Amino acid sequence: MEIISDVTSLRNKRCPIVMAAGFFDGVHVGHSKVILSTVASAASMGGKSWIFTFDSHPLRIINPKLSPPLLTTLEQRLELLRRLNVDGCLMIPFTKELAKRKPEAFVGDLLKNIPALKKIFVGHNWRFGRNGAGTPAMLSDICRESGIEVAVVGSIKKKGTVISSTSIRTAVAKGDLRTAATLLGREYSFTGKVVKGRTIGRKLGYPTANIDTGIEILFPSGVYAVQVQVGARGRKLLDGILNYGTRPTFNKGGKDALSLEIHLLDMNRDLYGKYMEVFVKARIRGEKKFASREKLKCQIMKDIKEAKKIL
Repeated sequence: MEIISDVTSLRNKRCPIVMAAGFFDGVHVGHSKVILSTVASAASMGGKSWIFTFDSHPLRIINPKLSPPLLTTLEQRLELLRRLNVDGCLMIPFTKELAKRKPEAFVGDLLKNIPALKKIFVGHNWRFGRNGAGTPAMLSDICRESGIEVAVVGSIKKKGTVISSTSIRTAVAKGDLRTAATLLGREYSFTGKVVKGRTIGRKLGYPTANIDTGIEILFPSGVYAVQVQVGARGRKLLDGILNYGTRPTFNKGGKDALSLEIHLLDMNRDLYGKYMEVFVKARIRGEKKFASREKLKCQIMKDIKEAKKIL
């Protein structure tokens, strides 16, 4: 998948372009419908499928206090788009200056710089331009003069719930990973890099990999059964247990930040500096403070047995 950040890079494209516009956080089932429709339409006219999106959520720039926690990092979002066989991604840096542009000017800039553009797919709730004033209907009116078709993809429901990034965040925040997976169309996962920790797990006889991720973790603190993919996609999934929390048994001063620690079952590998994707399968229990290290070790043994049953 070709990735560019400057719309002028598309000026010299001669092959017909069909574009899907949206932020696509999580790349859930609804997003996939928009994107796969784009891919199919491009193929039908012998053209190329492109994504138009931003590097940051607009609210992160306009009003950070209202910005939602994201389901995916930028790298994970790009990887998920790549898996849908998209040919290219136009990822524009979102700035305060861009946020001030009127909808007509915003779209006009796209049309001027993408002469090969033939069709645009958007979700029914996509908004653009200053104060989000641009709607799919407005987009259609603007594009009609240039002979460009706009296709609006309606919402999708699963088990009575309209699929959206917001509904998925709500499910994850409740620890309802089954619903989250249904709405995503895949298991909920996050990515991160293994960093140095306090080696508490190793001292207990259960070495852990401490994960530094680029997103705000949404699910409740506790212990989870997980599967881990280290490095490139397609590698063997490794079973493990994840502890997410403040490690209250060792947090005497109450100042420890939330941490993500993974113990791989039946395997001891040096993972420092490695990138991994963590698939969160099920919650085993909530976080708890133990009276002694020995009691914690006994509980970890029980957690591992439960994780093995789940996995």
